[in-house]
Amino acid sequence: MGPMEERPLRILAADDSAVMRGVMWKLFQMHAEDRSSELPRMELCGVALDGVDCLESVKRLSPDVLVLDLEMPRLNGLEVLRRLQVENPRLPVIMCSAHTERGARSTLEALACGAADYVTKPAEQRDFASAMLSLSQQLLPRIAALAKGAKRKGEKVVASGSGNAPKAPAGAAPAKTFSPIEVVVIGLSTGGPSALEQLLPSLPADFPVPVLIVQHMPKLFTGALAERLDRCCSLRVKEAYENAMIRPGTIWLAPGDAHMEVGPGNGLTDKRDGSLAGRSSRVRLHQREPLNHCRPAVDYLFFLRHGCMVRRRWR
Repeated sequence: MGPMEERPLRILAADDSAVMRGVMWKLFQMHAEDRSSELPRMELCGVALDGVDCLESVKRLSPDVLVLDLEMPRLNGLEVLRRLQVENPRLPVIMCSAHTERGARSTLEALACGAADYVTKPAEQRDFASAMLSLSQQLLPRIAALAKGAKRKGEKVVASGSGNAPKAPAGAAPAKTFSPIEVVVIGLSTGGPSALEQLLPSLPADFPVPVLIVQHMPKLFTGALAERLDRCCSLRVKEAYENAMIRPGTIWLAPGDAHMEVGPGNGLTDKRDGSLAGRSSRVRLHQREPLNHCRPAVDYLFFLRHGCMVRRRWR
């Protein structure tokens, strides 16, 4: 056998559905036969029928990545994950959840318990071709990212001030003063929910500016995430809706499948008076094409507003 990076990545899948296990076998078989793929080689080293079988298979097969179903007999996915955090905490786990409200809540719990990422099960498992396409687009790139150590855990935080900043002449020294901060915007992808659960509770109830967040997640998941964060934060956390007022005291989370921007025309600089409470900016949602395969995409919130000077902080 050649060096570690030259052998196929070994994937273990745990799912009590025979249909899903069949989809998994076929998915990795087709990937192995695809000579044009830029993703690393992968092989399904085994499948587990329930939670107990999964833990035994992890010990026996030593996989590189585990794809773990949430609803299984004997031990469910959350119970398996908690055991693995003690017995094998370095094993990357990708949760595979149903696209339902219950599945969304359980997935968020799994991410808080240490899961590296998640995929949603195809809506109709009986449609084999659609299930294959859905999982190939979701699962294989995530496995590749985990294997390369490219999982993004941090968040991008941007503080934005109002006003049209004049362009400095070429070679001029950077300006030393900035417009007052009027909003904090945050964009997150993989690892985002856990990062938010650490960051947002640290904000006090009198935090003086509004907060807007784009998390790359499906709609059911963003609603459940907003409710979860609201329970642990001093500020109100809500899923954003069209025309919602942007004021201090509330954190707005972009809903899945909709881009979020600050309302055009009035923007952040349109105020009824000069105080924070007098600001009249509003949320605008739209269904334009995904950017970088994401809707919502952070690009619309961060960079496509007019008349704003943006200062970036990357973590």
